[in-house]
Amino acid sequence: MIPKIIHYCWFGGKPLPPKAKKYIESWKKFCPDYEIKEWNESNFDVHCCRYVEEAYNAKKWAFVSDYARFLALYNEGGIYFDTDIEVLKPFNNLLGCGAFFGFGWETLTLPVFGASKGLDCYRKILYYYEQRAFIQADGSYDLSPIENSAMKILIEDYGLVVNGKEQILKEDIVVYPKEYFCSTKWDTGEIIRNPLLYIIHYADGSWLSDEQKQAVKIKKCLKKLLGSKLGDLLGTAVVFAQIQGVKSTYYHGKNYVIRKVGNRLMKLISALYVNRKKIVFENFLGRGFGDNPKYIALELLNRKLNYDLVWIVNRGTSYIFPRGIRTVERGSFRELFELATARFWIDNTRKEEFIYKSEKQCYIQTWHGFVPLKKMEKDAIQTLSKDYISSAIHDGAMTDLMLSGCKIRTNLYNMSFWYDGEVKEWGSPRNDMFFKDFNYKEKVSDFFKIDSKYKTLLYAPTFRDDRSVTPYNIDFEKLIPTLQNKFGGEWRVLIRLHPNIADQCSFMKYSNTVINASSYDDIQELFAASDVLITDYSDCMFEFSLMRKPVFLYTPDLESYTKSRDFYRDFKSLPYPMADTNDNLRTLILDFDNKTYNDSLTIFFEEIGVLENGTASKSVVDYITSF
Repeated sequence: MIPKIIHYCWFGGKPLPPKAKKYIESWKKFCPDYEIKEWNESNFDVHCCRYVEEAYNAKKWAFVSDYARFLALYNEGGIYFDTDIEVLKPFNNLLGCGAFFGFGWETLTLPVFGASKGLDCYRKILYYYEQRAFIQADGSYDLSPIENSAMKILIEDYGLVVNGKEQILKEDIVVYPKEYFCSTKWDTGEIIRNPLLYIIHYADGSWLSDEQKQAVKIKKCLKKLLGSKLGDLLGTAVVFAQIQGVKSTYYHGKNYVIRKVGNRLMKLISALYVNRKKIVFENFLGRGFGDNPKYIALELLNRKLNYDLVWIVNRGTSYIFPRGIRTVERGSFRELFELATARFWIDNTRKEEFIYKSEKQCYIQTWHGFVPLKKMEKDAIQTLSKDYISSAIHDGAMTDLMLSGCKIRTNLYNMSFWYDGEVKEWGSPRNDMFFKDFNYKEKVSDFFKIDSKYKTLLYAPTFRDDRSVTPYNIDFEKLIPTLQNKFGGEWRVLIRLHPNIADQCSFMKYSNTVINASSYDDIQELFAASDVLITDYSDCMFEFSLMRKPVFLYTPDLESYTKSRDFYRDFKSLPYPMADTNDNLRTLILDFDNKTYNDSLTIFFEEIGVLENGTASKSVVDYITSF
């Protein structure tokens, strides 16, 4: 049983505003025999953990409350209320369970929730906060909403399905539909009433940024003048124009209109006609010709099969497509038409929520990774936006088939991807090239106008969330003689920066021996052409080592990076030599033993269940042609 105690938080030292006092009177009216307890600086230790202390010092009281509310219910049990809620009916009939939560418009909503004392679920949520920092590595605040933190635990450990429907989980935890506690759209202030509603949450938005608060004010004002729908639409456009400019607002406005009518349009077209010989591809939300979809398309072209191949690209893309593939602009009505009339879709990331697929169509999701290292999807739900989560759930429901290159990725799809369909362990199409007899060394050398006699070091680090370039401080002038000493021959260095920071590539020092390769279209070809890889936390280490070539990790910021990113395994347990200084890196290279390295790779590949054998593209095309 949940005890009759109402907890609320009020940090910062200011007196309760009149509105909050008015709302508390409604608590007393409908819960007259409940103890009401306020938590503030006088009875709560604001230095209890790093997250809370940093949030308190930053005067972000709502985030102090995020931890305090769970601690109060864990220690004493009861119900938590935000100070901006009005109670509409008694809560007694909700007390006969271990705990209760409620769904919101898209995920959870937590202005109200309850629990019995000492619930293990709450202990796990508290521990999750205790491992976090509020101030991130780049000095910005971690403003992840409380809903994400609770939902992560409920999904991972309690089997919550984010579908908006009532569920009973372990520890007798009840999750109610949105009609119970979800009343207000925070961005417009619109209140949606229904007979099941227990509260009105007036959503004063204390957690919002100044920019978001200004947006709410503008929308509310325009809604009063123009009505709900038109005011909300125009308000969104005005706020967006202030931040992004008129040109960008026009472009996004056009996409908004397309999204609004797109779903109905696709349903209508798909019902009338689907071309059995059409395949629509997309790579990283329109980035261009690359990754797993590229190698499936090339297999189709090489077989000279009579398929209509369509590629979705962003406006202004510079990628060159081979003859036999036509392109369509992402965010256009033409894109929706091509998708609606294609028998097959092939993509490597999530499709947006307005995209519709009929039962006549087949969606093959290749994803864009080989061995999972950094946590993703449900396992990193606290870092995901509500829009992304909705798209992920929608995409997972549409997907008919996923591809996997190793056993642990197969398990990850089943556990963490909002997907319960078929997984084909055919491998990753983009890795097929490592098993082919083709001299990519000649192709890459010709592109960069260097002699193919040179051995090549590829440096391919990932990005940092704060876009810092400080960790990319390898002294290549000293490193090249080390490579020559260890492996022989003359060496050239190719530097391939992550697309998120490629526009900052000028900070590196380039020369005849150190070459900027960030603009090269296909990193897989760089892998195949290179003799040694140096990276840091990028998954590319796994793909490169499929060729049994040396991989070295240069991680001068391992401690800070680990705090900002969760890994699936102990990073130091990976089978790749790891250095944190230039001196250590050169020493590792000189001490490198190929047999020891290969033995370690064999054990590691067996552990993760590598399935790559160079036939993934063939298997996918065989599957397509079987229909």
